[in-house]
Amino acid sequence: MPRGRAARIAKFAGIFFMVVLILSAVLGFLYPMVSRGEKAPASTPEIEEKLNAHKPFIIYFRYEKSLACSEQDRELLRAIYPDYAWKIDLVVIEYGNDTVKVFKDYGIQGVPSLVFVDKEGYIKYIFKTQLVKADTIKKVLAQLVS
Repeated sequence: MPRGRAARIAKFAGIFFMVVLILSAVLGFLYPMVSRGEKAPASTPEIEEKLNAHKPFIIYFRYEKSLACSEQDRELLRAIYPDYAWKIDLVVIEYGNDTVKVFKDYGIQGVPSLVFVDKEGYIKYIFKTQLVKADTIKKVLAQLVS
């Protein structure tokens, strides 16, 4: 690779990185951030129903074509079944035009993301834009249902 071309690529990469940082900061201000200990927003009829049922539940934000979400599906199934299948509910929010508001209400900017809500409707744990392994999910569920 000629030296001039390498320098242009490095310069472009630096500019691209700065743009990503700036956009991340701007999106952080535009998206409200829910945090642990706050009441979970009743952004959909299904979430509102779960909040009124007074039973712990997980809100799983995903995108159909994401490989990471496919892996998260398997990890959730390993964690929930068989021990927690009757003790906890699962709400799946698939990314699309009709769910943008829900993603925004919870401050979700990437998938997969998991929000754990206790039986009183308060957010106990949030895992944003990361794959959460079954062992970690089981530890959180044990605390949530106790």
